Amino acid sequence: MKVRAIDSEGDWLLGHKADSAAIAQHVKTQILSLYNDWFLDFENGVRWFNYLAKNPNTDKMRDEVKRQILSVEGVSSLEILNINLNERKATIEVQYRDIYDESQRLYINASE
Repeated sequence: MKVRAIDSEGDWLLGHKADSAAIAQHVKTQILSLYNDWFLDFENGVRWFNYLAKNPNTDKMRDEVKRQILSVEGVSSLEILNINLNERKATIEVQYRDIYDESQRLYINASE
């Protein structure tokens, strides 16, 4: 897998990422994608606006985030998924194993 490199601000960089780094970037992108926001696949993404509201269905949110992670080409298994909701802010800790047999851990702020 080869993807366009993205910096910490979400801007494209010259060059590409490959192997485990590409998969990690794709996982992060899938988690942060908004449901019904991509014109080629309206079923893709997470319903963040529903979950960052008052009294969200956390089980459904967890299932949706898990589905997004496992849909990424190159992810073999999900080892850890911790989601912390605090006053309309979500922080996510993900650990997964990829097809290169590497364990990757990501910390994602879904509120920014």
